[in-house]
Amino acid sequence: MLTGEISSTSGSAYVFGYDVRKHLFEARKYLGYCPQFDALFYSLTIKQNLKIYCMIKGVPKSFIDQVIENLQHSFGIPNIKKKITSCTKSTHRKVSIIISLIGCAPLLLLDDPTGGMHPTDQTKFWNIVSVLRETGKTIILTSHSVEEIEEVCTRMAVMVNGVFKCIGASQHLKNRFSKGLILKVKMQTTKSIPIYRSMLECGTSDLEVRLASMESLEEEPGEQVVATDFDRLHNFIITKFTSAILTAQFERYLIYHVPTSARQVRWSYIFGVMEQIKEEYYIEDYTISQTTLEEVFFSLAGNQLMKKQKNRFKC
Repeated sequence: MLTGEISSTSGSAYVFGYDVRKHLFEARKYLGYCPQFDALFYSLTIKQNLKIYCMIKGVPKSFIDQVIENLQHSFGIPNIKKKITSCTKSTHRKVSIIISLIGCAPLLLLDDPTGGMHPTDQTKFWNIVSVLRETGKTIILTSHSVEEIEEVCTRMAVMVNGVFKCIGASQHLKNRFSKGLILKVKMQTTKSIPIYRSMLECGTSDLEVRLASMESLEEEPGEQVVATDFDRLHNFIITKFTSAILTAQFERYLIYHVPTSARQVRWSYIFGVMEQIKEEYYIEDYTISQTTLEEVFFSLAGNQLMKKQKNRFKC
C-alpha cells in the first residue's frame, strides 16, 4: 500500500508528509523498494539493469558508472556484465537490493530481501543494513528469519491476520510475552563423579576439580550418567520449582521449562538454588535463559495457524 501496488480500503499513510492515497507520485520520490519477487529484466545484463534504474531515479549520466561500481563493490558482485538469466538466485536478490538503494532514498522498504540468498551474502547484507541505519535512513524490513530480524532491527512487530499484535525492541517483546524461563542442566559422568567427590573432601578448589574431571574424560570417553543421578536431580527440581516441566532429557542433559507465573520463580532465586546443589547432585554446568524471540512469534501467531486449520476442514 505504501508503494501504491495495492490500494488501501481505509485510513491514511504519509511518507514525508505526502498522503500515499492522494500524492503517491511525490511520496515515491522518497521510497526505495525491494520487492519479494525480483523485478528485473532477465534478457539484459546486471549493468544494463542498474543503468536503467539509475536513469529512472534521476541519477546524472556522468555519475551512473561510479554509482554502479560503488554498489557492485559493496555487495561483492564480481561480474556485472553477465546476463541476469545466467546468475544465481542469490545474485538476483543482491541486484534487487542494490536497485532499492539507487537514488539514496531516506525510506527503504525491503520485502524478504535475503530469501534464497547464500548465508555469506546474508551476513554481508546485515552489515550493510546496519551501516545504512546509522546514517539516519528509515528501513522497514519483512522477513521469515527471526535471526535476521534480531540482527538488523532495533524494533520489531508481529502481524497476525492483518493486525499488529506487538511492536517494540527484542528484549521488550521477550519480557512482555515470555511464557517462562528455560533451565538447562549438564550432569557429570560416572567417571568424573568419584574424582569430584574425593577432591572436594580434600579441600581442592573448584577449578582444579573441573580440570581433573576433564582429564579423566579424555582418558576414557563415552562414560554415561547413572540413571539414579538423573532421578535424584529431577525429583529435587520439581519439588523446589513446583511449576517446572521436563521438556527434554538426553545424554548428560536435563532441560526444564519454568513458567514465570509461579511466585518463587526469579532469576536470582534459581541461580541461588542451583549453586547450592551443584556439588551434592554432581552438576557440571547449568544455564538459565529466557524464551527465544522465535517462540514469542509462534505463540502470537498461534491463532492465525489455528484459524487456517479450521478453514481447511470446513465443509
